[in-house]
Amino acid sequence: MDYEDVKALWTEWFMLWGRELGDPFRWFTNDSEDLIRFAYACQGQKPIFMSESIYSGLNQVSALDRILFDFDSKQDLDAAWAEVRDFAARLDRFWRIKPLICFSGSKGYHAHIFFKEPYTGSYLKEIYSQLCRMLRGNAGYKTLDPQPLGDYKRLARVPLTTHQGSGKLCQPVDQDGGPLILEPGFVKYYRSHGIGRGLIETAIRKHQGRGLFEASAEAPSRRYPTLHHGKP
Repeated sequence: MDYEDVKALWTEWFMLWGRELGDPFRWFTNDSEDLIRFAYACQGQKPIFMSESIYSGLNQVSALDRILFDFDSKQDLDAAWAEVRDFAARLDRFWRIKPLICFSGSKGYHAHIFFKEPYTGSYLKEIYSQLCRMLRGNAGYKTLDPQPLGDYKRLARVPLTTHQGSGKLCQPVDQDGGPLILEPGFVKYYRSHGIGRGLIETAIRKHQGRGLFEASAEAPSRRYPTLHHGKP
């Protein structure tokens, strides 16, 4: 891919709304050109991270857009690949969800799960955590990094950027682990195979049953969340 193609894909990865970028120092922007300038300036020198969630300002999440699952193994990259591949198959089998899988450029793989539309309801942190529990299920993945689970403010390495340590590309991969060429419109494809209204409603009901909304320090005054999808 030439640089103009990569720029177009980074623009699509950013989408139209605010994000936090990081190296890992974090800052807010609502301009996709900032991601392009950042990635171009820091390729191979610093990590190039972007938030999975949509932000309205620094440290202010306004909508859930993607969920990150991170499979890592310093000793055995093949083990991480076997588990992320199994995870993707489970998502498809049980939820009809297809994640975008990327080789991190170093020791593992990232599974990005898109929402069909950004979720802008209440209790974003709690809904994100509940969805993580539901999607993971009872699978005991040894290479699944527990730190990103439930972290709705998580940053993730931007695809097609160069890892600052290994010098390798953060490369989208297909179901066989080979390079996946992202075509224009790829986000629309993964949204169409993403987390929909029904799954979010199930997450809300499950979390209400756990009695955790009322206990949340971030909870607004109303008792239960409003289900709303759409543009933040």
